[in-house]
Amino acid sequence: MPCNDISELIELRLDAGERLERFSLQKDSCGAPVGRPLLAPYLHGRGTEEILSSTLAQLVPESEHTRQLDRFVLAKQLHAVQAALAAYTGRAAAGLDDPFVVERIDYSRDETVIRGLVRVALPTAAIKPCSGCGSAPHAN
Repeated sequence: MPCNDISELIELRLDAGERLERFSLQKDSCGAPVGRPLLAPYLHGRGTEEILSSTLAQLVPESEHTRQLDRFVLAKQLHAVQAALAAYTGRAAAGLDDPFVVERIDYSRDETVIRGLVRVALPTAAIKPCSGCGSAPHAN
């Protein structure tokens, strides 16, 4: 039976210069990862401003080898990272009805760790569906 709770937990680790070191994204209900960490290599070492202002096409070059499902997972991961960074930088609210809800932010001299909940039901409009979505009826 599929899980009804599709919210996700995200953790971002920024270095002292506020560049992304790594992130993890997992389902809130069971802790399962949300796709493979496909986006991680494209974001590693990038600053918060660059990540917030970039589109998926600017960060990840499209190729004929990129599968449609991979593009969807990449877009979903980017949206989650951007929602968390927008809340962290004060560009977006982070309350209970917002796409990202801050759980905690820990600071040290060397890094900042941002943890929170990504409410998937709210940001789905920002993620473009694949080209086949809604274009043809499904056979039963």
